[in-house]
Amino acid sequence: MALVRELGAPTEEEVTIKDTSLTSSLLPINVQCPNDPNFKQVVKKLPPGLTIQKLKILLQRIVKQKAHQLKLSYVSQKEPDHEVHLDNDMRDIFFYSISKGDTILVRW
Repeated sequence: MALVRELGAPTEEEVTIKDTSLTSSLLPINVQCPNDPNFKQVVKKLPPGLTIQKLKILLQRIVKQKAHQLKLSYVSQKEPDHEVHLDNDMRDIFFYSISKGDTILVRW
């Protein structure tokens, strides 16, 4: 009580417990494949530090195509008319500002 009188009561931000686990930072991303009409949309939870190259390797298992043949782009929920090509394999998905609920389009 002496500390509270001297320094003041703790703020709401100081009292709340922040979840810093890996699973809390994963981004749920929709995966669509316009080239394949039989492909059903899949939701994958991806870490923001995942490189485009590793994303292609992950997606090759889902779409059953070779990773080097894949052409990736994404569409934001905020701007559904604007498609951004993911053309640099060494960049991570955070660089492209991919966020929760965005859609990655897989073509070959």
